[in-house]
Amino acid sequence: MRAWLAMILVCAGCEPNRPCRPETLLLEVTLAGAAAQADALAVRIAVAAGAAQPAKVLPHRAGVAFGRIEIQFPAGYPSGQPIAVEVTATAGGVPLGTGRASTVLAGQCERLEVPVTADENADLELADLGDDASTPDLPPPCTYYASPSGDDSANLGTLDRPFATLDHLDMVLQPGEVGCLLPGAYLGTTYLKRGGLAGMPIVLRGMPGAVVKGLLQVTNTANHVVLENLGFDGVDLPGATLTILAEDVVVRGCDITNQHGPSSSSCVILGSSTAGIAIATRFERNRIHDCGTGTSLSAVAARYTQGLVFTDNVVYGSAAYGIELAPSAKASLIAYNVLDGNGRDGFSFAGEPPNPSSDNVLLRNLITNNLDEGIGFSWGSNLTGTGNVSRENCIFGNTNGPYDQPQVEMGRGFDIDMDTTSLQPQYVDRAQKDFRLQPTSPCRDRGPR
Repeated sequence: MRAWLAMILVCAGCEPNRPCRPETLLLEVTLAGAAAQADALAVRIAVAAGAAQPAKVLPHRAGVAFGRIEIQFPAGYPSGQPIAVEVTATAGGVPLGTGRASTVLAGQCERLEVPVTADENADLELADLGDDASTPDLPPPCTYYASPSGDDSANLGTLDRPFATLDHLDMVLQPGEVGCLLPGAYLGTTYLKRGGLAGMPIVLRGMPGAVVKGLLQVTNTANHVVLENLGFDGVDLPGATLTILAEDVVVRGCDITNQHGPSSSSCVILGSSTAGIAIATRFERNRIHDCGTGTSLSAVAARYTQGLVFTDNVVYGSAAYGIELAPSAKASLIAYNVLDGNGRDGFSFAGEPPNPSSDNVLLRNLITNNLDEGIGFSWGSNLTGTGNVSRENCIFGNTNGPYDQPQVEMGRGFDIDMDTTSLQPQYVDRAQKDFRLQPTSPCRDRGPR
């Protein structure tokens, strides 16, 4: 039995006694001790003694000791069924503590308290970090190096004798190892074909000034890969700057563009109906901008995806959409991002038969100054997606308004819950693409954290 439609972090540190929505289970999570320094909550549930669902990771604001998580059910509320819940608090992927609770679902809306207490070891580790308990561990060291002036055949991949290409790093790196790209431009198209293992990814890390000036595709055989601190520039090349067709790929701290090159496509394409579904992809703290030409290309095109988590990114200046979920993106969390100044909608729910985009959550984003609507949608053949939610977003200054309101009122594929549409976010300097919020911003609990 599939137990949940979507898990949504309703709020961190929100007011007590928040209304409980119909046909939901509302988890009231308290975080004690070091667990309160969590930046994410991993939630697993099992209904009626069935197999536990895979953990779903939700962002949490470090230092806040309370949060609410809403669980929605796909095939009707399983009244009368026992349910078990496990919540693990993590910081930088490191477990800090776990809480468990269970109940029997008796009505149309239930509240379940889940106290999460810190592990003793977690307290000791955090104490060792000093006053800043959220300081992350140092990244693993570089195993091999590459440089545009290096040599794949004669060099050993050391700092003073680096390899030359991403292709060679892809060939030599083993699970858990790190390939570091020294400053310079890495030209051409690269297909990553080898991946790591769960918990032991292969990492490609850019040093300041390292730019992949070409196209990069993570093929469906390259699961468990991390791309971090890299520049990507696909200018004047046909095709997406970055394509992901694999499982468990993390893109973190990167700058991705194609500068509206005349032959350019979307900056990012996730998944393909024939070449591979992008499963459990994570984008964290990236800048994705100035993408594509024409009116049908997106900065991020989530085409065939499952479990995409897209948090704390800035997406601006796309020729068309900022982020488009189409035609079949499932169970995505799009949270705490800026979507500004794109040529069409800032965000679009969309899809086509037989499996239109469904069960996606758009949470606490800043969706501003886009040249069509803030949030749009497009459904083929009168078939709409289900379970899509826009919640607590700050939507302002979009040319044609926050939504296609008449269609929204007809229930065309997503629900609206507590969005705000009249508050100016007060960016520090939008003209200079500084999307930090001023201290007086009424939207200061939205956008990148």
